[in-house]
Amino acid sequence: MYFKFKNYNIIEFYDQSRFKAGGCVTCPDGKIVNKDKTGCDTITFSESEERMYPPTRTLTSASHTILGESYGYGLYETWESTRYNTSSAGFSAFNTSDTEGYHGALYQYNHGAYTGNNFIVSDYKGDWVKIGLPKPIKLTRYRIYERPSNWTRAPSYFRIYGSNNNKEWTLLHDKNFFEYYSDAHTEGNVVSNEYYKYFALVVNKLIGYDSLESKRDAYALNFGAWYIYGKEQSE
Repeated sequence: MYFKFKNYNIIEFYDQSRFKAGGCVTCPDGKIVNKDKTGCDTITFSESEERMYPPTRTLTSASHTILGESYGYGLYETWESTRYNTSSAGFSAFNTSDTEGYHGALYQYNHGAYTGNNFIVSDYKGDWVKIGLPKPIKLTRYRIYERPSNWTRAPSYFRIYGSNNNKEWTLLHDKNFFEYYSDAHTEGNVVSNEYYKYFALVVNKLIGYDSLESKRDAYALNFGAWYIYGKEQSE
């Protein structure tokens, strides 16, 4: 007995006992072969409530396994385009005990504007941080916190992308204006109907770009934390 998957839905059912009789039952997206193997029934999926990912803010390496949680347990992987040192790599954006947060290499930005050649999708350049989750989620919103001592280096203009293979990326959110709240964070809602396993934050301009008195300090990406919120799919 074999199943064929597309976008996490079973779309074809293969029964060895039917091969000699002429093949299999094929169903369109959103349907599954019925119990009699004679037709198609609609698949009904439900979603979890909105939750934070990772479920704990404790990542200490680029390959970190979380266990013992009621959801979101498993392997989390992170990557970064550049880093200032080994302790300030991409995983540090998901560890609240790390006061430095993620810190990219120096002089990738000039007065807050990106001058390097890193990208996730070639039409939008900037230093980036990526995270891979144990299961795909539908991204619903995000929060990014400044590092208080280096607030001019926090993201101001940025994009968030989603992927299921860490190669092909879909734009989910484009922030192209400065907006931070009194408790030193920026946030936004994300409208998406798809589930993704990988997410990338690409920063084209820093807060210092919009702050005349602090442009000179905005030459590297540095922020305290990136919070991801979303919903898992369940059958």
